[in-house]
Amino acid sequence: MWKKPRTLGMRVHQIQPHNHHHITNQLPSSHTPTTNPSRAKEIKDAKLIFNQAWKNIEDRYGRSNLYFPKEIIFLMGAPGSGKGTHTPSILHSRGITNPPICMSNLLQTPECRDLIDKGQMVSDRQVLELLFDALIKSTSDVGVLVDGFPRTEIQVECLKLIYDKMQIKTGQRLTARNHLHPHSRPVFRICVLYVDEDISVQRQLARGVMIREHNLQVRRSGQGQFWEERVTDNDETV
Repeated sequence: MWKKPRTLGMRVHQIQPHNHHHITNQLPSSHTPTTNPSRAKEIKDAKLIFNQAWKNIEDRYGRSNLYFPKEIIFLMGAPGSGKGTHTPSILHSRGITNPPICMSNLLQTPECRDLIDKGQMVSDRQVLELLFDALIKSTSDVGVLVDGFPRTEIQVECLKLIYDKMQIKTGQRLTARNHLHPHSRPVFRICVLYVDEDISVQRQLARGVMIREHNLQVRRSGQGQFWEERVTDNDETV
């Protein structure tokens, strides 16, 4: 049985039609996605990025096969805010049986790892396509939780475009098929976890100690899998 955690510092917002401009306004300044300097050479037009990613997905699956979960919860928060801790209770309370979509896990594809290992950034278009792909592969008659999107200003703009696209897409289906798939237009929810900076740093450093102890045990025993160690788990100045 899941134990419901304290929800202090948690805010959930449902996006309403034609009122999605508040997505970034709801985020505290310390959590607002920023543009990474290493992305300077990327295309900065969110609409161009979104349209290309959507076209690639349509070409891959076919326009008539783009079915999405009926509810999509975008979970955001600073490192150490408790996203992993709160995820099970959110899934349980919403009756979501789809596994959560963790963007950091999606970035472990060979193509993405090759870019990361070369010190390059995975483009916003690639991130969008990975997200679309994961959403389509999720069961459509229940919801899904997305952890780690959006992370950049471009991705925030693309999130608005995703919502708008699904509004238009619903109307097109209704006209073309004369009936509507029950979950062709998902409900979007934005869940932001707030945490004090000092607490965030303490939690990350504590997590770093736990990860290092685990990885040391794996090296000694030769059994188990290594856990990913983040820079922020070791240096409180980062």
